[in-house]
Amino acid sequence: MRILIIEDEKKTAAFLAKGLREAGLHVDLAGDGGAGLNAARDHKFDLLIVDVMLPGKDGWAVVEADVLPGGVGADAPLANAIAGREYLRALGV
Repeated sequence: MRILIIEDEKKTAAFLAKGLREAGLHVDLAGDGGAGLNAARDHKFDLLIVDVMLPGKDGWAVVEADVLPGGVGADAPLANAIAGREYLRALGV
C-alpha cells in the first residue's frame, strides 16, 4: 500500500510516516498543498492523509482537486480531520 501524507509540520509528518512504515507501508511526504497535488498527479496512491492548514494550497483545495470527478487520484481514499466527513458529504463524495 502506498500512502501520501501532506503535512507541513515536520514532526507530525515524521511521526505518522514512522508508524506507517513500521507497519510495512510505503509512505511519501509532501510539505505543502502544491507539492502534495504534484505528487498525487505523478504517482498512484492508495490513501491520502491531508492536513487542513497547509501553506500554499490548503487541505480543502487539495481535497477538492483530488476527489472531484476527473481530479487527480480520484480513486484514492482520503483521511482528514473529523470535520472532513461532513465536508465530503456536502460535496457528495
